Amino acid sequence: MAKKENKNGGCLATSFLIIIIIVVLGGCSAYMHGGSNDDSEPKTHKVAKKKKPTKKQIKKNKQNEQDVKNSQKDMADALSNDTLLSKYAYKINYQGKSIAEVRVTDDFVALPTSKKNQIAKKFNNLVTSNTEDDTEASEDPYSFLTFVTRTEKLVGQSKQFDHNVYKWKE
Repeated sequence: MAKKENKNGGCLATSFLIIIIIVVLGGCSAYMHGGSNDDSEPKTHKVAKKKKPTKKQIKKNKQNEQDVKNSQKDMADALSNDTLLSKYAYKINYQGKSIAEVRVTDDFVALPTSKKNQIAKKFNNLVTSNTEDDTEASEDPYSFLTFVTRTEKLVGQSKQFDHNVYKWKE
């Protein structure tokens, strides 16, 4: 009879050992997958909701848009009144925040680099003098200009940290 009890005791010990191994492996698996066995909810990240602009922000945005439109009109008038600059550009697109695109003529493209630099500085003065004061964030008092042809070909642009110095495409 003692042998029978030993067999049952051995089976019981083996069963406990198997149960412990299953529990340990299950715990390790849960730990590796985020520590939760609850798979009923998908794992997602929180998305921040966009806040609606306040009335003050809406008013400021409308004022900024109006300032850009006014500056654009002022530049168009100044360009048409300047015979030298109107020879080299047919339009200036002011984009706000001291950034403008100068649509240049073939006469401008044909100029030597030194003459392009002189004319570009005049364009920059025209843009800067006809824009609302939105250069407060920058220590550079000049505007960032890009010069493009009618076919959208980039001719040159202001340097990033010195907007009254230019880099020209060959």
